[in-house]
Amino acid sequence: MGFYEGESAHERQALVGDGPLYAGAMLAARFHPRQVDDLVPGGVKLIGAFGLFEAMWRIEDDEPYAGEWAMKVPENWPIDAVWVPEGDLMRVSDCKSASVRIS
Repeated sequence: MGFYEGESAHERQALVGDGPLYAGAMLAARFHPRQVDDLVPGGVKLIGAFGLFEAMWRIEDDEPYAGEWAMKVPENWPIDAVWVPEGDLMRVSDCKSASVRIS
């Protein structure tokens, strides 16, 4: 899901810095949750961990974190969670290139 026609996983680019998000965009970020008391088991061990997160949808107005993007958790993370709110991520902006290889 989220791949565009003719594009493979290895051709995807991650956004870095302050670029705008859009559905399907990949974001290189570190996980820094605003709250830790409600994390899924194993989530605390991932605080500060780097990952590539995919923007899935805008969180609805009547939900916590309204207006933020729901970001798909990296598939290689050993937790039982599907997404985190955009505000729980710290964008990686010190990369020399926006191109990030996804394996």
